[in-house]
Amino acid sequence: MRFNWSGLVLIGLGLLFLLVNLGFLPFSVTLVAAIPFLLGMFFILQAVGGRRERMLILPGSILTLVSVPLYLTLAGYSMERWWALWVLAPGLAFFTTAAVVRGAWWALIPGTACTVVGAAFLVGSLGDFGLPWALTIGRIWPLLLIGIGLALIAHGRRRTG
Repeated sequence: MRFNWSGLVLIGLGLLFLLVNLGFLPFSVTLVAAIPFLLGMFFILQAVGGRRERMLILPGSILTLVSVPLYLTLAGYSMERWWALWVLAPGLAFFTTAAVVRGAWWALIPGTACTVVGAAFLVGSLGDFGLPWALTIGRIWPLLLIGIGLALIAHGRRRTG
């Protein structure tokens, strides 16, 4: 018999919301943003854990990546600068799906569209700092590490999968 992780996640979320509602746990921006992140990580772990559940990587990646702009929004950061993350996050999730799920080449189409549009708007909105392009690129270079990491994971999955 297989353990039902979905039930455990629902119990955990219910306990979390109950503790907030009863005043035992303070309601905070971090808590709210952590919920989609944790749900996304749950889906990602399910996708990595089994061959049948590989498509769970898409909702897992979307939830995990969207938790970043959600946190920024709730923490009061100006969405005039960061709104493009709402477009960029699903694009990266589609690329992750194309890398992990065999035969999901179709995910490259929305992934490319969302990523190109989101990245263009993000660079455009961050460029108004009055800084030269080198300094702006100096702030977002970790995206390169993320892309290389995703490529390494995809390459390893294709060898073993």
